[in-house]
Amino acid sequence: MLKELLSGTDVVVGSRYIEGGSAGNGIDCGGWNPGLRQKRRILLGIKLKDPMSGYFLVWRKDFSEVKDQLNGRGFKILLEILTRLHASSVKEIPYTFRPRTNGESKLTGKVVFLYAQQLWRLCSASRHFPSDF
Repeated sequence: MLKELLSGTDVVVGSRYIEGGSAGNGIDCGGWNPGLRQKRRILLGIKLKDPMSGYFLVWRKDFSEVKDQLNGRGFKILLEILTRLHASSVKEIPYTFRPRTNGESKLTGKVVFLYAQQLWRLCSASRHFPSDF
């Protein structure tokens, strides 16, 4: 990831949704809910296959430009950063998630609702829609 950043990429994202990436246990995530991912890309203008990744690198100067615009209520910081930053070069590299060793998934109905709220808020902040959309 650092090599890609140093080669001129603005944001580098570890992705489970590109060739070579997976969620662990041999599960290929390439086919996981492609319709929802496509809608998110259209609404926000984010061309990544895995903008929900929590594993990414961004230049400090770029983060400093957008940090005051980030909403603390959002739980996916990469979505927030990419919506605000409008980076000219973003690259995904394959990443394999390891199986969970402790705890349980935090994915609940409430989390899905909060994610939908975050998408709606970011949609209005996106360069694709006016704020009164």
